[in-house]
Amino acid sequence: MPAASGLWEDPPLASWNSVQGYALSASAFVTGYLICDHFVERNRHLLKRRLLQLREQRAQVAAFHEFDLDAEHRLTAEKRTTRFFELFDKLGQAYK
Repeated sequence: MPAASGLWEDPPLASWNSVQGYALSASAFVTGYLICDHFVERNRHLLKRRLLQLREQRAQVAAFHEFDLDAEHRLTAEKRTTRFFELFDKLGQAYK
């Protein structure tokens, strides 16, 4: 191509502008990623902490609901001296 058309003079300037554009775009995306990554990591940390608290609460509730009926009976065995419980024991015996 002849040099008079001007096609060979423009590409160096245009390619430099596109490199600047790519560099600005890449830096904007990297900056955005770094900013968002901070929030994502913080939320992940808070979520892990909350899940740990919920597991501890569930363990406490499970421990609360685990009770032995025999142990409860042993605690109240001394109090079974009233007339009602005497009749209940008498009538609850097998017929002879």
